[in-house]
Amino acid sequence: MEHVNYIGVLRRFRRYLFLLRRPPLRRNLLLDRSDPFETYGDAKFEASFRFSKETARDLLRDMGHLLEHDTRGCPLPITLQLLLTLRFLATGAFYAVNGDTANVSASTVCRTIDRVLTAINSLRLRVINFPDDDELPFIKNDFAALSRDNFPGIIGAIDCTHIRITCPNRERAVVYINRKGFYSINCQVICDAKMKIRSIVARWPGSTHDSRIFRNTTINDRLEREAIRGHLLGDSGYACKKYLLTPILNPRNAADRRYNRAHVLARNVMERTFGVWKKRFPCLAFGLRTKLQKTLKIIVATAVLHNLAVQHGELDLEGEIPNDDVPVDPPADDDMTGNRWRQLIIDNHFTR
Repeated sequence: MEHVNYIGVLRRFRRYLFLLRRPPLRRNLLLDRSDPFETYGDAKFEASFRFSKETARDLLRDMGHLLEHDTRGCPLPITLQLLLTLRFLATGAFYAVNGDTANVSASTVCRTIDRVLTAINSLRLRVINFPDDDELPFIKNDFAALSRDNFPGIIGAIDCTHIRITCPNRERAVVYINRKGFYSINCQVICDAKMKIRSIVARWPGSTHDSRIFRNTTINDRLEREAIRGHLLGDSGYACKKYLLTPILNPRNAADRRYNRAHVLARNVMERTFGVWKKRFPCLAFGLRTKLQKTLKIIVATAVLHNLAVQHGELDLEGEIPNDDVPVDPPADDDMTGNRWRQLIIDNHFTR
């Protein structure tokens, strides 16, 4: 007589009863396919997508042909693909465009956002570029006006900001923990006097020192070789160089104080750039929960979109963002040549 595994039969029967009682799975659904360009008023559109309708249409024209040539296919119109991505960048939520639901799965939503991010990042070299020799005189004049003391030769302000992330790699988790104790990407930005991002480096873990990031950039190499004429303004987290001027920590006289004041006034544009950038895309301020490679892709895409907003004069945004400034120790590689150059500038331009 054949032996029967009664225990196995009982387990399979219990599994069958469990599946019968379980409610049917609900698919993740994308929201309404109606066109917000038509259904939203101007104020609601800008509050939802962080851009005016005019700027969003310009962006759609720039990227439309890129999305049309993407052969992966998407059931959504190109307009809604873009707006879905803008809404995600504004909120960090994948399924927030409108109020009703349509049958589009979560996987389709993720693929759609990914392909639009790729299209946005393809504009990076055109939209984020360091000023060339023809443009540098105008940049210097803009910064001289900001400083109120005709601070000479400024070609940009530089700083790093931390973008919150989830733990991306358990084996190397500790390198992503910054001095405030949360996981982050330490993102270096150089901006001009009009809050346009001229360079972005978004790949270093949160524990990396600001000065190390700068030392490993092509812009640092070009400044070292004097292929670029002028100097950046940085905080005391950077070493003072002939091409990167930092504040004087212990000013000794009126000239030093005038220099520091002009430095603060000119460099303040960096803080305003970070503020506008993170207000437009709160996902940068409150944190990204995507995989590391997609997180880096998102950071660069928001920088591209920020510059497009600046070009269209869209700078006034409401709302507050959390202050996640991470303190930075002064670097160990301070440069006496840089200090002497800074003193020469003070003697020539800030002594009366």
